[in-house]
Order: sequence, then C-alpha cells, then structure tokens
Amino acid sequence: MSILNAISNAFKGKKAPDSAKIAELLSQAENETATARARLSELEAQRPEMALADEADRRRFRAELAETREFVEGGEDAIVALRAKHAAAVEAEAEDARKSAHKAAKARADELTKLIDEYGRLAQSVHEVVAKIAEIDAIVKVANTDLPADTARIAGSSELRSVPAVPREIISEKVMPLWLRPGSDEPLGGKFLEEVRVEGNGRAYMHREGVGAVYLRKAFFTRREFRAAETAVHAVGFDKIVLPDARVTKRSKERPVLVEDVPYREAA
Repeated sequence: MSILNAISNAFKGKKAPDSAKIAELLSQAENETATARARLSELEAQRPEMALADEADRRRFRAELAETREFVEGGEDAIVALRAKHAAAVEAEAEDARKSAHKAAKARADELTKLIDEYGRLAQSVHEVVAKIAEIDAIVKVANTDLPADTARIAGSSELRSVPAVPREIISEKVMPLWLRPGSDEPLGGKFLEEVRVEGNGRAYMHREGVGAVYLRKAFFTRREFRAAETAVHAVGFDKIVLPDARVTKRSKERPVLVEDVPYREAA
C-alpha cells in the first residue's frame, strides 16, 4: 500500500492517530518520498534517450515519469502536513497530561483543610507531651546530682530514646598454622589458598606464571572471630523539636481605609 493511502486511512477514523503513530507515518513518508525523488532524477536523465524510443516505450516512460512526479509532490505535501499534525498532537497530549496531573493534584489538595485541622489537634497533644517530658527530665536531673548511697542514676528521656554504644565482642579464638609467601608476614587467603600444593614431605608451593614454583613457609596465627564495635546513636532532643502552627494568627483588626489623589486626565 502506498504511504499516501496509509496516511489517508489513518486520518479517516473517528479517533485521530496519536503522536507516535503520526511520527511513524512521517518517517515512512520521508523514506518513500526520498526513494521516489531519486527515481524521478533517474527518469529525468533518461528523457533525451527516450526521445529515440518507439511509441509504446515512450508512452510507458511518460506514464512512469508523471506518476513518479505526482508521488513526489504528494509525498512532500504529506510531509509538511504530517509535521504540523505531529507538533499539534504532541502539544495536545502534553496538555492532556497537564490536565490529568492538575485534576489529581486538585483532588489531593481538597484533603488539606481536613488534614490541617487534624494536625492542629495532634500538634497540641504533642506540645503537651513534650512539656511533661521536659518537666520530668528536670526533676530527674536534680535527683541525679545528689543520689542516695548505692543507687544508680535515673535514665532521662535522652538515654531512654538513644541506642548505647556496643564494644567489640570476641566470639572465638583458635591457634592455627597458615601459609605465607617468602618475605611476607601476611597469610594467604581467598582464592590463593586454592593454588597451594602440598608435597609429600609437608612442603607447600604455588605455581606463578613466568616464575615457576614459589615455595611457602608456615607460621602460626591466632584466628579470631569478633563482632565489631558500634558507636552510640543519639536521639534528637525534644527541646530541638519545633512544630509549626496549624494556622497563622488571624488579623486583629480590619484593614484601614486610605486615601490617595491620582492626577485626572481627560480623554483626547
């Protein structure tokens, strides 16, 4: 099917093609028009020679020449129209996306008034709780400055909410022989151990490319398994928490009435 027919059929439907489909048609139109334009140049170059041909060949030549020229003209017109259609479709789709986003945002924004009122009630409760915590922390601080004999410090809100530091913890220790390269104090590990070959006399070696066999020495190490230490994680103090007001304070009085004199200009 000619691309011109495909374009016509695409725009005959009740629903216009989207930007992706138009871009596809535009690409096909550009390719087929370029091919037809090249063929038209070939035919134009054959015109002098075809003047010497017989009537039947001249008739066929003129028909192909006219058909090709008509297709090139139609293709070029279609390309101009499709580019305009594509730009319009892209903008229309972008506008539809903006409308959808706006509609969704408006629906969520309608929840704000209720949520702000709910926040106001909850924030007031938080303020009351923070005030009680501050009051108790003050009492605990005073008590901890002069503790009775054989009594532990009382934990305040900061200690109760923080994660204490954890010291390094040794899980196990075991003395074991390990292989070392000549001149190295570090034992072999990982994939290098797979390359170690032990001879019948107990000696071990590794084969290194370009070097040959490298004999290893054995030394004893204490293999220790442990859990690493972790630093403390301190919670943010309640005194650092600042909750914004749910609503700003309303104006205490009406706006005053002011006077200004504006020069009067009569119409010309």
